[in-house]
Formats: sequence, structure tokens, C-alpha cells
Amino acid sequence: MFWGARLEPGVWTPYVPPPDVDVRLHVSQATAASDALEDGARVVIKMRCETDDAVLRAAAGADDDDDDDDSSTDDSFEREEYRVCALIGGRVETCGLDLVLDEYAEFTVEGACGAHLTGYYMPELSLIHISEPTRPRLISYAVFCLK
Repeated sequence: MFWGARLEPGVWTPYVPPPDVDVRLHVSQATAASDALEDGARVVIKMRCETDDAVLRAAAGADDDDDDDDSSTDDSFEREEYRVCALIGGRVETCGLDLVLDEYAEFTVEGACGAHLTGYYMPELSLIHISEPTRPRLISYAVFCLK
């Protein structure tokens, strides 16, 4: 199933996995959203997500209560920020990606214009082992099937 997101400069756009569905998102392409991207102008697409380190600290019960600020925020966990790709007007206005997401993440764009991310949902696959006892020699197959 197709997925797409429009990113605006300076605005974090969330990806929220669909509830109760066993799929992962494969983000496969980023494209400048406007033909008005000037020659040589740079647009950087960024992503932030929960890091393994933050997950491990939360699982261990570590708490960052060094400051006495009890206000609750939407950022209840640490998010690491990454540059996903850079698009350059007149040179590289589309970039192939290979991001697979199964948890909450956010995207933004820095630069003069927005960007589009596209991809597709990948169903979870299960491995089934099949043997053919009717052959003279044992042959085994590994078959991936949709759950």
C-alpha cells in the first residue's frame, strides 16, 4: 500500500504507525516539492526518532530528574536527529532512500522549499519450511508467506 508525506520547512511531520496492523513502513524516495528550487540551492531532509540508548535507559528505569522541572511535554523520550538526505536544485532533486520504520518518527526539511517523502507499507512475513519427501534426495525450501 502506498504512503506519502508532504514536508514543510521548519515543521516536524509525525509518522505514526497504524494501530493493530502488522506492517512496517518502507520510505523509498525523497523529492523536492517545488520546481522553484533554485539551481544550487540545498534542501536537507531530517528525521528524528527514539534511539536505542533511550529505549534501554527507559527499560532500565533510568530517569533524567536532574532538573526539578515537573512539566510534562510531548517529548517524553529522547529523540536523536539524523540527516536523511540533501537535495540540490538543478543537480539532485530526487533521492532514493531505504528507511524501514515500525515505530513513531518525525520528519522535517531545512531549506527554501518543502519536500515529498514516498514509500509503501510492507506486511510482516513469516518463514515456512517445506520439505518434499517424494524426491529421491531431500530438498528443502524456505518460503516467505504473508501473515
